[in-house]
Amino acid sequence: MKQRFYTLKKAVIFAVCCMICSAVYAQTDNSDCSSVLSKASLLYEGGNFVECVSTLTPCLSSLPKDRIYEAHRLLALSHMSLNNTESANESIINLLQAKPNYTTFPFFDPTKFSTMLQGYDVYPKWELGIVLGMNVSSASPTNNYSITNSPASYVSKNGYQVGFMAEHFLRKRLSIQAKLQLQGIGYGRDADDVLGWKQEYTETMTFINIPLVARYAVLPDVSGWKISAEAGLGGHVLSSTNSVIYLEDSRINDGSKLQRSTDQVDSRNSLLFSGLLGLSAKHQFGEAIVGLEVRSSFGMSNAIKSENRWDNLEFITANNYVDSDIRLNTMSFNITYQRPIRGQYSVKLK
Repeated sequence: MKQRFYTLKKAVIFAVCCMICSAVYAQTDNSDCSSVLSKASLLYEGGNFVECVSTLTPCLSSLPKDRIYEAHRLLALSHMSLNNTESANESIINLLQAKPNYTTFPFFDPTKFSTMLQGYDVYPKWELGIVLGMNVSSASPTNNYSITNSPASYVSKNGYQVGFMAEHFLRKRLSIQAKLQLQGIGYGRDADDVLGWKQEYTETMTFINIPLVARYAVLPDVSGWKISAEAGLGGHVLSSTNSVIYLEDSRINDGSKLQRSTDQVDSRNSLLFSGLLGLSAKHQFGEAIVGLEVRSSFGMSNAIKSENRWDNLEFITANNYVDSDIRLNTMSFNITYQRPIRGQYSVKLK
C-alpha cells in the first residue's frame, strides 16, 4: 500500500512538472513573438532578408489579427528582394486578405511593391444587408372579360417592399444578388359606364418576393459610386389579397358611392414569375455600403386563376364585374444597406 502511494506521488509530481515546463515554454515562445514585428522590420531594413523571413514565419499564428498584415507585408518585401516572385505574390495575397483596404492606406512602400499590389483585385465574397423601397405597379390585360362589354382602363397603384438581401461576388465586377422580401402591390380598373354606373375596382396584393439577379459593374468607379446593370428572374408567392369596388350612379351624379369588398385569393394564382431588369449604384462608407436601385419587373404569369374566374358569383352579379386575365408589372425604387462578411475576401490577379 505504501509502495503504491509513493508511485502515485511520483506520477503527480511528474505531471505537475510537465505542466509547469509547458507553461514556461509557451510563455517564452509568446515572449519571443511579442516583439517579432519590430525585430523583423530591423532585419529587413538592414538587408537581412533571409533572417527576416525565418524570424517571422514561426510567429504568424501568434500575431494579433489586426497586425498580421504587417508580417505578410515584410515577408512579401523580403521575398521580392530575394527575387522569389512566387512567394512574394503569395505573401501579397495573404496581406490583402488580412487587410483588404491596404492599398487605400499603404505604408511607404517601394514602387515595385506598390505596382505588384495594384495588379490584384480585392473584393468581398459575400455582402449581407437589408432593403427598403416603394414601387409603382400596374396590370397588363392579356384577355379581356366583361359582363356588359363596357370599356375599362387600368390604373397604377403605389406599393412597398422590405426585406433581406445577400450578394455573392464571382469577380470584382460580377455578382449574384438574392432577396427575400415582403412586397405589397396593387392595380385599379375603372369603367365610366357599366349599365349607368361608374365603377372603380382596386385590388391590393401581398407577396413573399424572391428576386434573383446577376449584376455587372459597367462603371466601377464614378466619384466613388459603383454603377451596375442587372438582369434576372423573380418568384412571387401570394400571401393575401383584398379587393374593393366603388359604384357611383352616373345618372344621379351626387357624389355618393357604394363600397363593397371581397377576398379574391381563391381566384388568384399563388405563384407568379417575372423578368427583371435594373440599375444600381453603391457607395462604400468604411465597411458599410449604401445603395440605390431602380428595377423593372415584367410579369410572365397570369395573376388570375382562370378556372376559378366565375366562382365568386355573388360579387360578380352584384357589381357587374368579372376578372380579366392580367400580368402584373412593377417599377421599384430601393435603398439598400450592406456589409461584407469579415475575413471573407477574394484576392485575384486582374
